Amino acid sequence: MSGDALVAALRSRVGPADKRLVLLCLADCAGIHNEVVINYVTLRRWTALPDDAIEDAVRELVVDGVLVPTNEQIGRKPLYVLNLGGGQQ
Repeated sequence: MSGDALVAALRSRVGPADKRLVLLCLADCAGIHNEVVINYVTLRRWTALPDDAIEDAVRELVVDGVLVPTNEQIGRKPLYVLNLGGGQQ
């Protein structure tokens, strides 16, 4: 998927501003593609959102199936898989 197609796909899946910002930051980072593993610290660095906004956005994205928690953690925060196809895995 090209960068432009990725951004278009992300824009079609988001609603609230925090979700859009998180996803577009993901799309803008080199090498980001479906099923890439990301973590909370990376989201904080990429988005510069406050912790509570990131947590709210992550919760919504997990419910939407865009971020899928893995069994691995860094500290107390799980790693997530980016699932651009949507739907729970």
